[in-house]
Amino acid sequence: MRAREPGRDLPVRDRENPPGIAGFSCPSEDGVLFGSVYYAEGAANPTILLCHGFPGLDKNCDLAHELRRAGFNVVVFSYRGAWGSRGAFTFAGTVRDVANMTRHILRRKLPLPERFDGATVVPIGFSMGAFSALRAAAALPELRDVGLIGVWNIGLDVEKSRADAALKERLDRLLAGAGCLEGTTRAALWNELLWRPEEFDLRHDALSCGGKRILLLGAAEDEAVPVETHQRPLADLLRRAGAEVCERIVPGDHAFSAQRWEMTRGVLGWLEGLGY
Repeated sequence: MRAREPGRDLPVRDRENPPGIAGFSCPSEDGVLFGSVYYAEGAANPTILLCHGFPGLDKNCDLAHELRRAGFNVVVFSYRGAWGSRGAFTFAGTVRDVANMTRHILRRKLPLPERFDGATVVPIGFSMGAFSALRAAAALPELRDVGLIGVWNIGLDVEKSRADAALKERLDRLLAGAGCLEGTTRAALWNELLWRPEEFDLRHDALSCGGKRILLLGAAEDEAVPVETHQRPLADLLRRAGAEVCERIVPGDHAFSAQRWEMTRGVLGWLEGLGY
């Protein structure tokens, strides 16, 4: 990783491969994903794949800029049916979109392919994006490292909501966000989740993550996905499955609204500890 000086711009040393940004499209089953690449200085850099939450109001682009300063290319994209990407949105589809985006990067199909090392993609997901990132990583042996920020175990919440009216009401308000998504409705998303909630329970995926290196970064005051319910049980299962787990809890709410730098430092510190 390149040395960082928070609050100061770094001089450009490689004038042939300076920092930059480019848009892209990526086919994903019956749809097309749109996004941006934040290029780090230099060639053949490792890549971070940022996976946003539901419905995607925050893309964590401040984190993207700091990761680029540290020497990573950063890919920011939207799932099918979200924010202009073509297709219909489903929770299951977000996992396949992360997998298809990963393959697209590894095949160096994005603009300026020489800027990618073609071997390293680290998905880092927030909330629902953490669900999508871990499930994709569990199925893809080429993904060794994965970062989970404010991880939302969707299936666990759905199962608990059967007996918890307050939780069910909160989930219903959240799923009202389907109004800004294409090809779905609040009712359709409820049907997807209630049909087989166990299909969205990350505790099953943890068993397939032996040998992977995983960050779980949670917020102490998170009322949306409390760390005691969503993060800590998952971290314990991952450890028992043989994953190398780095678990951190920092102050803040679900979105780390007043602790953006604390959240960013947690991600950068984990990556540095892995030898990037």
